[in-house]
Amino acid sequence: MRVTVAFLFLMISKIAIAGSLDVANSAFDKGDFDLARNLYTELANQGDRLSQFKLGVMYEEGKGVTK
Repeated sequence: MRVTVAFLFLMISKIAIAGSLDVANSAFDKGDFDLARNLYTELANQGDRLSQFKLGVMYEEGKGVTK
C-alpha cells in the first residue's frame, strides 16, 4: 500500500511539472520572458533539468533577465 501511494504521489508531481513546463515554453515562444523566467525558475528549483537548461539559455541570450 505504501509503495502504491508513493508511486501515485510521484506521478502526480511529474504531471504537474510537465503542465507548468508547457506553460513556460508557451510563454517563452510568445515572448513573455518574465513569465517564462518565473516558471522556469520555480521548476528549476524543484530539480527539473530541462527548466534549468532553458533558464540558462535565457540568461545566455539576455531574454527576460538583466545582463
